[in-house]
Amino acid sequence: MLTGDHKVYNKAASLKGAKQLTSSSQLKKLAGSVRSKDTFRVYRMAATRNHRVYYKVVSFEGKYRGWIYGGKAKRDYAGGLERVNTTSEVTLSDQIRQTTYHLKSSGTSSDENVWNDIPWTQYKASLKTKDSTPYAKDDLTVISAKKMTRQYYQTYYYIEDAQHPEFNGWINSNSLEGPATTVTKTVSVPGPTQTVTVPGASTTVTVPAKNSLTINYVTNRYDPSAKTPAVTEGNGQDWPEEPQISKSVQKAYQEKFKSALAEIQNKSEITQADLDALGNGKVFWHEDDAWGDWDVSIRVSYDKLKNVVTINLVWEDVQTTWDKAVNYYLHIGDKFTPWDLIHDFVYEGYFVDTQNYAKFFTVTENTVDTSKAGNYVVKYYMKDYPNNIITVPVTVQSN
Repeated sequence: MLTGDHKVYNKAASLKGAKQLTSSSQLKKLAGSVRSKDTFRVYRMAATRNHRVYYKVVSFEGKYRGWIYGGKAKRDYAGGLERVNTTSEVTLSDQIRQTTYHLKSSGTSSDENVWNDIPWTQYKASLKTKDSTPYAKDDLTVISAKKMTRQYYQTYYYIEDAQHPEFNGWINSNSLEGPATTVTKTVSVPGPTQTVTVPGASTTVTVPAKNSLTINYVTNRYDPSAKTPAVTEGNGQDWPEEPQISKSVQKAYQEKFKSALAEIQNKSEITQADLDALGNGKVFWHEDDAWGDWDVSIRVSYDKLKNVVTINLVWEDVQTTWDKAVNYYLHIGDKFTPWDLIHDFVYEGYFVDTQNYAKFFTVTENTVDTSKAGNYVVKYYMKDYPNNIITVPVTVQSN
């Protein structure tokens, strides 16, 4: 979240052409806000030549986006930023874990459906399902719980639906209802007969002794090598949103930790030593011929109940990257240079001013003529990666 000590700019505040994006009153309001939508996500980092660190941030609702001063040490999040946890863990009682729940109501409401992430606790948290009608009578089990730390302070349950696994996800705890009483019944499991307490009438079911090990890969930050969506209208739409994790980062991790990954495959339970062997808390250097080099930090966690290892590959320090226009629009008479197609160029961890772009990029074709309407093209490449030709359609429109 913002501290209120530094404003948000379109580029590092000390660079030529930097423009303020937040007024003093807006900054004060954002710093004191408890609205979940006013939480900011960091997704890029760079430094100026005088070693001032800046972070590119975006508010959870997408209203504010820009660069903010973050101190003089990378990843310290000082200056205009401070870390905040958007959720806190909630300990589940045995009664909740052993109760079978159902939806209070089903339909298209966001409270009646499951989420991939708890809403407004992550940037662009999204619904996993949009209509829960097919799951109205399904038996639901609560696996874990978290409480929002801002604005709504609601508790969300992570539920599993054995009948329809596609309905597994996060849902508001108030959206579920369970039976008033529980009864003891016999359940058939592999091995010795066990007695467990579950709700409802007595039935005999078969459950596996234990889930097989699952390994999930996730990311929370910008990965410049992942695909970006093409857009067709308006220059404001042409700078693509930060993409999700690419297969190249996942593959690089798997190659570096091949032995540790193989070691855990047949284990009945994962230990802290296993998590450490998987690189928990470490950083590895990722090289990409097309996009540059950057650090990726590793966070590894283990859910004993679900037997799931989660490997979070977190982008930390992109050494060389820039925002690229997918296409560009002008009107007759507008001024234009190929450098208008490049924003936020960072080379080896440092900002580069626009007037120095020609030292790093080569334009191989520029057919743009702003004296008449038409469709044109610009082709260029970064000198470090001469085989990666970038082609940008440019449209000159009538006034």
